[in-house]
Amino acid sequence: MRNLARTIANPFKFWPKSSLVSLSVLVICFFSAASTRADVTFNNPKVGGYGLDYCRDWAKNCGWPAAHAFCRSKGFGKAKDFKWIKDNQKTRVISSGQVCDDPACDRIWKLVCEDSAVTFNNPKVGGYGLDYCRDWAKNCGWPAAHAFCRSKGFGKARDFKWVKDNQKTRVISSGQVCDDPACDRIWKVVCRR
Repeated sequence: MRNLARTIANPFKFWPKSSLVSLSVLVICFFSAASTRADVTFNNPKVGGYGLDYCRDWAKNCGWPAAHAFCRSKGFGKAKDFKWIKDNQKTRVISSGQVCDDPACDRIWKLVCEDSAVTFNNPKVGGYGLDYCRDWAKNCGWPAAHAFCRSKGFGKARDFKWVKDNQKTRVISSGQVCDDPACDRIWKVVCRR
């Protein structure tokens, strides 16, 4: 009975160490490219101080086109949901900036924007850490992060973190490997569509 209690208390005790290492590597790989979706709700969204008109263009492309245009103007991928209302509030058409002050103009009063971003922890280029510079010792920081995201099929980087350490890095533009302690690497990149 005591052996059973010990096994329950430490179920990994009898696993071979190589299996535990494999399991650890699998878990790290799974979380190294985690997709994050952050929905943001805008109550009574405004365009230039006026409510968002229901139509993207004057009296046409109404509903989803206006909702998507607003979300993209705020840096999000697309609209996920919206609610509209008929009322007497002045509205502004997002594409042209025209103001509608007619009671027949409708507005979007609630809008949920969806951000589709993917986070890469410890991004690699050809098996090495992503160098902080896009080109050898120049175009560092954002240029390297954007180049990495574009190489993965995304539009650009939304955020990145870097660190000074002794890990070998690879420059994304040329493929050169830096094994000098002065070479910095990007350890986290958030890419967006």
